[in-house]
Amino acid sequence: MSDGLLDAWSEVTEWSAELTCSVIYDTDILSSLGNDEVVGAHRTRWQVVASGVLAGHALWQVQAALSASWQEDSNADESGHGWIGKSRSTVLGSGTGTGTISLAMGIETTHPPSGRYEIRVAGGLTFDVTMTSSLLTQDPVTNTPSESHHQSTGSRDVFIPPIDEALPHSGLVLEGNKQIQLSSGAIADVSWTLHPLNMANTPPNPCGAILRFLDFRNHVIDPNVQALAVSNHVSSDEALQGVGIVGFDFEAHATDLSAFRLEVEDSTAGASVEVVLQVGFRARTIFQLSTKSGNRYRGPFLRLVTDNEDERSLATSQNIYCALGEKVVLSYRKPPPDDCEDRHEIGIGRFPGENNNDHPSHLRHDIRELTATQEARLQSSSLRVLRRQGAAKTQATLGGKPLSRASVSVP
Repeated sequence: MSDGLLDAWSEVTEWSAELTCSVIYDTDILSSLGNDEVVGAHRTRWQVVASGVLAGHALWQVQAALSASWQEDSNADESGHGWIGKSRSTVLGSGTGTGTISLAMGIETTHPPSGRYEIRVAGGLTFDVTMTSSLLTQDPVTNTPSESHHQSTGSRDVFIPPIDEALPHSGLVLEGNKQIQLSSGAIADVSWTLHPLNMANTPPNPCGAILRFLDFRNHVIDPNVQALAVSNHVSSDEALQGVGIVGFDFEAHATDLSAFRLEVEDSTAGASVEVVLQVGFRARTIFQLSTKSGNRYRGPFLRLVTDNEDERSLATSQNIYCALGEKVVLSYRKPPPDDCEDRHEIGIGRFPGENNNDHPSHLRHDIRELTATQEARLQSSSLRVLRRQGAAKTQATLGGKPLSRASVSVP
């Protein structure tokens, strides 16, 4: 799954998960128009619970069970021109359904590196509610009261906001509680608990599929002598219109010369295959490779970017955030009964053979990794070259005659 800090978490194959979101939202009702005045209060309470057993390897998911309840009360008193009115309404309902819980982990490239995890519950839940209302009024002349009742049905939507938290420094239990303000102004109290159920004893067997990185013309990129490159285009560049996230055929080419795409060759797969891409220790991204020719499957063209604004400029997963020197890992996994996984890795910026700073020629050195000693040697070597070049140029200018120290005036 990953190296270093994520090794322990990568051994978990199943999680027991339960998430709860409880919302309280109270507002006052206060309005006046001329002699008419309305005073009251509106109170809303709703809760949704999601639970299930998450399974996976690079990304854990489950089609979880959702249950929810809703209670809403409104009371208002209206007066004006001798009229007195009291309105009361109640909304009640509950429902069950399903939604996808997903758990992803990654390492942020801070100093020192820090791990994070993200939990999402996709879909939310919509269910039926019953609305009951009553209105009591009193005639200002006769003081005769009248009362009316009304009942109807409707629906309500509930959801669980995404959770993004730091990985704990010890243990394998993910749990917490936090308050989140929703766009409506309501306060959501979100709690979650994930316990590991099963751990992997041995690494998965290889599937026997062939994984490849392809360049902008669908040529195979060899990680031993090549590397992926950061795009030289701004993401809003019109030249990138040929590198959209959808609509690619199998032999399509990209207009960005640094673009790349993923390919899986598997004779036993179906209409499409699912792969996971991870750059460095960042969160993983799932891609569906659904463009097929024979036993080969290809996905959309992707671009590596190093700027947050550039990453956000396209509302798709076409842009992949990275840093020079990081490793890109492509994983292809099949669930039981196959229970296997293939992996393919490549560098960004330079391939491994170019990262040798012990090579005699400084032209082969990676200047991003120079030590202070190597840097001093390189500067000294460059200075000697410049001195020799300068002396040769001066001697040629003066007819090739050697100069004594006293005959040269240095300002």
